Amino acid sequence: MTDENPYLVHKREVLIRVTLSTGEVVDGTVHCNVRAVQHHGRERVKDVLNGEAELVPLLVNGQSVLVHKSFIEQVGR
Repeated sequence: MTDENPYLVHKREVLIRVTLSTGEVVDGTVHCNVRAVQHHGRERVKDVLNGEAELVPLLVNGQSVLVHKSFIEQVGR
């Protein structure tokens, strides 16, 4: 028997560069699930961006930032 917390969601950090519709470029970290819900394997940044949520949570310079998907022009590494 394991003592693992059943409410714990394992995530992995993925560094990304986001270009916003304002032209601003933001380097940050998005947290993806270790296991994807929609397919076999781990969750990808693309899965987060194509998900139902309108906001994408990013960690930028140690601060949490919510970015509305409609403002995202491009995502890269």
